[in-house]
Amino acid sequence: MFKQGHIPWHKGKHLSEEHRKKIQQALKGKPKSAEHIAKLIGNKGRTGQHLSIEHRRKLGEAHRKYDVMKRECHKCARIIVRPPNDSIVQFKGRKYCSRNCVMQIQSEKNKGKVMIPPMPHEKNPAWQGGKNGYSKKQAKIRDRFTCRWCGLQDKEVIEVDHILPKSIFPNLAYSLDNLITLCANDHRRKTNMDIKKYRSKNKKWKLT
Repeated sequence: MFKQGHIPWHKGKHLSEEHRKKIQQALKGKPKSAEHIAKLIGNKGRTGQHLSIEHRRKLGEAHRKYDVMKRECHKCARIIVRPPNDSIVQFKGRKYCSRNCVMQIQSEKNKGKVMIPPMPHEKNPAWQGGKNGYSKKQAKIRDRFTCRWCGLQDKEVIEVDHILPKSIFPNLAYSLDNLITLCANDHRRKTNMDIKKYRSKNKKWKLT
């Protein structure tokens, strides 16, 4: 075993071509060690080996320089760093740092433009009449949120009922003239009256 600091005799010396051929002839046919094979084939000899944690950390720092992308916001010139969840393609399409900058840009573009107000649905040529929710809302507004039977006025308890049951008169289900605003108590009373009135004529009839 050589001691630390030992200098080999062939350090700094170059072998002649004749000496190299003699070494080649002497080693011809002899089995090569695993270390020798690894040196001959270079990086291929590292197959199956695991990198150390330190080596992985250095590789990660080297690749991170290429992964992190930065750009300036087109509105406030703030530096935007690519989030880890965004791909490179998604980040290239990002121009602004926040939603506030986007809203400011849109407001500047729309400045001076005449904004056309939306057309009321009643005047829209595609309007086909409101359904159940719309009809009930219109009935409450018509009756000023007041019970038509007892005169109670309360937005929280006022309900809408059909004068003629929609199960028997389906064509009047969304008709405003067939709707009446009632309080919870009067609504229950009217329901009981309808059950007695229409069930006596048709026993299979069910209130819906």
